[in-house]
Amino acid sequence: MKHRELCNIGTRYIKEIGLIQGNKPRFVTLGLEYGGYEMPTIFAFGDCPSQAIRVKVSRGDLLRDIEKISNINPAELVGEKRFYLCPDGIMEGINLPDNWGLLIYSNKGIEIAHDPGILFVADKTAESRVIQGIMKREGIKSQIFNYLK
Repeated sequence: MKHRELCNIGTRYIKEIGLIQGNKPRFVTLGLEYGGYEMPTIFAFGDCPSQAIRVKVSRGDLLRDIEKISNINPAELVGEKRFYLCPDGIMEGINLPDNWGLLIYSNKGIEIAHDPGILFVADKTAESRVIQGIMKREGIKSQIFNYLK
């Protein structure tokens, strides 16, 4: 399976179902990069705790990413709910970072293989900058939004 394919499947999953039962996010980003911040492949927010998915399609990439993430203070990452999404079979014998969940994709679709049921304290400054980055990319300039009637 190609990375882009699994990313698109994961994006639809988080938008339609969400990582927290009964909490579907209103907005989902895919592949957003924001200078200086370690960003997940998929980031979702709005009307629910923020949600992050790191998509990995090879065992080697997954191992490198887990090592990198394990060396970052969890409070410096976005996403109050954090999961990895991998194709079936590459996760065998690999330990997840503390309190991370795991989604497995197979011919049956996406299944939750592990949900620690814990919310992280996310870096709200980073999450705010993500939203600013989206607004900038969408052509919304710095301004005052005045909704007084």
